[in-house]
Amino acid sequence: MTRFVLDTSVLMAIAQNEPGAAEALTYLKNNRCVMHEVNVSELCFTLPRKHPSKFTPTKTRAWLDRLGVRAISGFSPDLGRLVADIRTQNQALNLGDGVAMATAFLMDTPVLTAEKAFAKSPTFAKVELIR
Repeated sequence: MTRFVLDTSVLMAIAQNEPGAAEALTYLKNNRCVMHEVNVSELCFTLPRKHPSKFTPTKTRAWLDRLGVRAISGFSPDLGRLVADIRTQNQALNLGDGVAMATAFLMDTPVLTAEKAFAKSPTFAKVELIR
């Protein structure tokens, strides 16, 4: 069973039934998926803002649990330096994107995303796109 680090865009695609949502759900069903707490925080802010009648931060975390997404924490100096390196190389990525990519690199596992901009940073981690 492969492990993937999830970028926030994957869960946004599922929650909003965007293109790639069905493929993302297949990844979640067939793989062990983790998400850094920075990205969980990003999701817990963004989903309630976009869909206040459906999501709150608490409901978002419960939804992630039901999907089987395990949150990982810790922001070491190595992770911070790597995020800076990634964002310097690929300025299209935001802080959350950089954290997802750096986490995947440090875990030696692919990052799963809906954002094509990740593909411009293949030297850091293997990138799997859901659309």
